[in-house]
Amino acid sequence: PKYGSPTDVTVPTDTTVYDYKNKVDVKDNLQSSQAYAYDPGTGKQIPGTWSFTPWDKPDGFEITQDTMITGAWKFTPNTYTVTYDVDDDPAYGSPTDVTVPTDTTVYDYEDPVDVKDDLKSAQDYAYDKNLGENVPGSWSFTSWDKQDGFEITENTTIKGAWSFPPDTYTVTYETEDDPKYGSPTDVTV
Repeated sequence: PKYGSPTDVTVPTDTTVYDYKNKVDVKDNLQSSQAYAYDPGTGKQIPGTWSFTPWDKPDGFEITQDTMITGAWKFTPNTYTVTYDVDDDPAYGSPTDVTVPTDTTVYDYEDPVDVKDDLKSAQDYAYDKNLGENVPGSWSFTSWDKQDGFEITENTTIKGAWSFPPDTYTVTYETEDDPKYGSPTDVTV
């Protein structure tokens, strides 16, 4: 078996010498509180749960020959999920033309995660609640807070955020000189 057996349990022994058709008191099924196993390929500790498949003989069976009572350990490594969460721009929310990605993969311990591409919006406006209308500008997405290929060790939420800087405008003044006399020299525009 890939993971072997937990190290916190000892296989029971029975030193009783039984006569033909005596009833055998089968020991209780084994239990382990060990919350990890070692990966034989890497030697790394893998979090998970040990379970025991019950003994293959019932309690009280009648013995008629030398008998080996067998049970089996099964190790189930923990699995992990990834969710994506995007914070809205505090004033303008999020663009309506983009959907937050999902990841339905169930990952094993230290699996590399393919982080989705950064979000992009072609929307060139946002709704301003105070004005009650759309205002022009450009949506900007801050990159995800996890790097592509990171090794997962717990359920993980990958976060990003939208910002919407509205377009800004400037005002300049210009004067036209009088065609005959020009401009006064003591005024700066």
